[in-house]
Amino acid sequence: MFGKYSRQDVFAADFINVGFDPFDPNPPPTANSGNIKVAETRTLAELRPSYVYRWNATTGVGVDFQVQDMRYSAAVPLDKRDYDNWQGNLKLLRRVSPRTELSAGGYVGRFKTKDGFDKTDSVGALLELSHNWSKENSSALSLVVERNKAEFLGPVPSEETTTDWGAQFSTLRRGEVSRLRLTIGRELTPSGSGGRASRDEIRTQYDRNLSQRLVFATALNAFRQRALSVKNANSSSNRDVATVELSLNWAVTPTWFLSGGYGYNWQDVASATGAANNNRVFVTFGYQALNPTRRK
Repeated sequence: MFGKYSRQDVFAADFINVGFDPFDPNPPPTANSGNIKVAETRTLAELRPSYVYRWNATTGVGVDFQVQDMRYSAAVPLDKRDYDNWQGNLKLLRRVSPRTELSAGGYVGRFKTKDGFDKTDSVGALLELSHNWSKENSSALSLVVERNKAEFLGPVPSEETTTDWGAQFSTLRRGEVSRLRLTIGRELTPSGSGGRASRDEIRTQYDRNLSQRLVFATALNAFRQRALSVKNANSSSNRDVATVELSLNWAVTPTWFLSGGYGYNWQDVASATGAANNNRVFVTFGYQALNPTRRK
């Protein structure tokens, strides 16, 4: 069972999280709106239960479910849309070798804006392959095909049906003093501007221990997001983003840390006038509990 609640200003929610969360490194993508207003906040509540049952050492079945509740404080309703989003997956698991597992199945889902203007029903098929090269190194490949039916209310109600696809490759390599994680591919995601969107993304992070207490990290996240429906093609769902970050993290004590670094952000949104970029320098002082449970 995985749950998350966050209330952030929209700038931080859209740009700051460039690296991988060590506890949840491969979460389903969360909608980003792209249009940022001063003093605006975004509140997200998410729950992701999962269950796996194995009949024997090689065969089993898995069930995953995701539900999201997204709310914005925007005063202009057409700029961002509050929404509910859920998806349920059912897949058959088969271990084809001691290091390799194959899973295949399907899923259904629904995206609906709080104002009822946009409702999208999804049904899809998925195929996943994971391989452990060693105890410390692993890779995974996933493929999905999705059929979406979008219904739009308004003065002239309309419907639109699309067939979409996604593919993602991820790998993790751990050395004696370094760690490299890479994810590249296309995902299908809800959009804070309404409807569902495709996201072509590359995301990577490299960490290196300079000493027992000092760690250098660099991270990159760049993606191209496009609305799946023609109705939303000119909204802020269509955006190009690149974010890079360099940082040093010093363990003051086993639980308290001090970090600082530099970040660069660039964005081009379809509904805005041209591209924008900014530079930032940051310092963070925080607390981290010992021995957190980590997800692969």
